[in-house]
Amino acid sequence: MADYELEQLPDDLVPGIDELPGDLAQLARVIEEIVPGFGVLIVLRIVREFRGTYLYCRNLDDLRRQARNRRIIERYDAGDRVPEIARWARLSERQVWTILGKEPGEDRQLSLF
Repeated sequence: MADYELEQLPDDLVPGIDELPGDLAQLARVIEEIVPGFGVLIVLRIVREFRGTYLYCRNLDDLRRQARNRRIIERYDAGDRVPEIARWARLSERQVWTILGKEPGEDRQLSLF
């Protein structure tokens, strides 16, 4: 039998998702939901790149928080009031003010001096 790179296997020799060992089958299923027909091939490529190493999948809380904060600032800049934004974001008004980097008295009031 020829020495094949796993990603270059003929179609009839590509393993099915359930033939992948351990968590690789679950990873292939997740990829398959996004890119139908490529789950196994993408997993085989990932395995080749990271062979023998442990992958740690960090949570995305920081990214989610950054996106939420950007949206809060955009809404404030567009004229939404802090109480409305707080209800939308399910945060306290104090938390929204902190994200905006302002104090409650600074709410779009210009100083006379």
